Amino acid sequence: MKRYKLIPFMAFALIVACGKKETAAVQDDAITIKTAKIITEEYARPIISSGIITSDVEANLSFKVGGIIEKLYVQEGDRVAKGQLIATLNTTEIAAQLQQSKNDYEKAQRNYKRMENLYKDNAATTEEFENSNTALSTALQAYQIAKFNKQHAAIYANQSGSVIKKLMNEGEIANAGTAVYTINSTNNNDWVIRLGLSDKDWVKLKKGDKATISADAYGEKEFEAVVSEIGVGANPETGTFSVKLKINPQDAKFANGLAAKVKIHPSNKELLQFIPSAAIVEANENSGTVYSLEPDGKTIKQHKIKIAFTENDRIAVSSGLENTTTVITDGSAYLLPDSKIKLSGTK
Repeated sequence: MKRYKLIPFMAFALIVACGKKETAAVQDDAITIKTAKIITEEYARPIISSGIITSDVEANLSFKVGGIIEKLYVQEGDRVAKGQLIATLNTTEIAAQLQQSKNDYEKAQRNYKRMENLYKDNAATTEEFENSNTALSTALQAYQIAKFNKQHAAIYANQSGSVIKKLMNEGEIANAGTAVYTINSTNNNDWVIRLGLSDKDWVKLKKGDKATISADAYGEKEFEAVVSEIGVGANPETGTFSVKLKINPQDAKFANGLAAKVKIHPSNKELLQFIPSAAIVEANENSGTVYSLEPDGKTIKQHKIKIAFTENDRIAVSSGLENTTTVITDGSAYLLPDSKIKLSGTK
């Protein structure tokens, strides 16, 4: 009898043991996950660009009269002082014109005095006297023009700075107003950097937005800058918009043509959610897929998100995670909407 009673007991124990094995198998099938909190903040993504440092004060210098260039005293890259003589014309013809106009003026003076005396003695008509006066005025103007031409047959630096370009050579004929040199200022307050930005970056900027500049010549040292001008139209050749930043070089020595990197911090901010890049399961351009853990702690939810941008090891999300506080990071790559999970912690 005892043997027959043992059989049902053993059957029951076998059923219980099998049940425990099935439970363990279910546990083994669960994917171990970790979650991370979603960070929400107002943020403006820095605009990264590069450009060439130059002076904001440039001048094209030219002769005020035409003639043959006799001497150019400075070359590209040379430093000049305000008032320094930098170019002259051949003045042979100009000097001859000056002497001729001087002689004509002196002759007109003598003729005017003679006609004045004759007019007083009623030996000359009013018309003759007035004609001599007109001739004197005309001769004086011609003489003054000749003196002006002689005085301006040379170019003087209008400011202290550096020669950026030499546009003509000795012996060439320079027309009045044709640029011979381009000179820029080297004052510390005149350094700027000009950028060409896309429309998406251009629309984010305002005058006064702050930036940092790092010039290759100074390694990792950064200089402060501020957006001073924003172009209102795109360059027809490049399609970019011009933006100028004024640089504070502090005590550093800058020169025209230094290459530099720029990081602008727009003042226009938007509300964004940030998640770790490890949370992304799939991504296609500006969209992606992530999972979150439901409040019951047992089920997961799939989210289609819109990616604003990536920055280092985090993703900025503009939509798709409303009313969600955490996302799944570790184990997310193995998840399906109906996956069984096991939470091991929150980052």
